[in-house]
Amino acid sequence: MRGLFASRPADGGGFGVVSGYFSNDLQTSQLLAQQTNPTVGVQRHETALELTYGFRFLGGALILQADLQYIIRPGGTGQIPDAFVGGFRTGVNF
Repeated sequence: MRGLFASRPADGGGFGVVSGYFSNDLQTSQLLAQQTNPTVGVQRHETALELTYGFRFLGGALILQADLQYIIRPGGTGQIPDAFVGGFRTGVNF
């Protein structure tokens, strides 16, 4: 979305959701591997929620963008706790 605020018409923001599912063949292989190594995880699905907003300065020549993500089932196995991730990006156009 561009121009969320009238005073900052060049800024842009967004929200996204992405979800991935692992194949049945991979899951079957991992289940078989668990018979000899019980620590092997079975990858089923992973979901990410993302919120971002970019500030443009100097006529768009300088961009500062913040990014927040919440990852549900990182790696798809459920062995890793859900994760909150923050990021920051800068860009210069000349």
